[in-house]
Amino acid sequence: MPKLLKDMAADAPNLIPKELERLRIQEIGRNWLPDRARVADVARVPEKACDQFSDAIFGAICDAWQEADVLETASDIQQDRTLSAAIHTLRTAKQALTDLNEGQRQELRWPISEIEGGIDRFFEWVLGGTEPIRRRAHRRGRRPGAVANRVCENFVGRLLLAAERSGGRLSLEKNIGKGSLIEALHILRAHLPQDVMPSVPSHSTLQRIKSRVRRRVNAGLESRRTVVRGRTKN
Repeated sequence: MPKLLKDMAADAPNLIPKELERLRIQEIGRNWLPDRARVADVARVPEKACDQFSDAIFGAICDAWQEADVLETASDIQQDRTLSAAIHTLRTAKQALTDLNEGQRQELRWPISEIEGGIDRFFEWVLGGTEPIRRRAHRRGRRPGAVANRVCENFVGRLLLAAERSGGRLSLEKNIGKGSLIEALHILRAHLPQDVMPSVPSHSTLQRIKSRVRRRVNAGLESRRTVVRGRTKN
């Protein structure tokens, strides 16, 4: 089983990070090879596109390990109380800017854009990713945009996109907790860091990710149609 780079470095302190990453990618590839055809079959990928699909999933698995490395480092950083206080303050500031009404945001759009961009860059460096925030209808409740496991959601999204782009399909049956998406995730869990997907996500989480991917695919199709229509007119 592959390991996070932090753990690999402890086992092999003489190797540089790039070498450790290369060794881990090789191990991920060896482990993935026996399940390639099985997952492609579950996703109903046409035979001619199986290699394309399998390569995309291999890349998604590698990305999940890299993102888990970043979050592990971020977790270590956040043990510092002073830095944790700074992160909390920046989250609060970004939420406060988001809660401004449209008129205020329009009037102050330049400084707001600069501040929010700086906070996002800080979060990308320290936390491994930005934290999307929406205006709150009420001043209480769970912080909008927070996710329980960003790496897991990213992986599921990449899996769905890979199936879509390869001519396959991963289904999710409403209300009964079944479908080929769940079947594929049961297979793929073994290839991910343990903390990324300790269990298959809930039906509601999977449906939300699936809807988001569908919107992205539809937006891409509409964009291509617009380009084609423009060329036809010319």
